[in-house]
Amino acid sequence: MGFTARPEPVTGTRFKLAYTWLEAESQSQKPPLPRRPRDTDNADAWHDFGGGASAGVGVQRVLDREDIDAASFARADQENYLITRL
Repeated sequence: MGFTARPEPVTGTRFKLAYTWLEAESQSQKPPLPRRPRDTDNADAWHDFGGGASAGVGVQRVLDREDIDAASFARADQENYLITRL
C-alpha cells in the first residue's frame, strides 16, 4: 500500500511526498521476506528557475527491515536509515 502527492503551490516550485507500507511474506514460510523494509517514505522539493536552471532537495527514510546474519544465519533487525539528496 502506498500513496503519492505532488502539489505545485507556486509556478515552478514542486513538492513530492510518498509513503509505502509493505508486508512481504514468503509463500512457503510465514516470516517476512528479508531486506524488504516495512515502511518507506520520501519527500522532495525543487524549483525551476528558468533558462535550464533548477535546484532541489530530497530525503528518504527506510524503517523496520530484517536481514539474515551471515555468521549465524539467524534473522536480525537492520538499522533504520535516512538518505538526503541535494
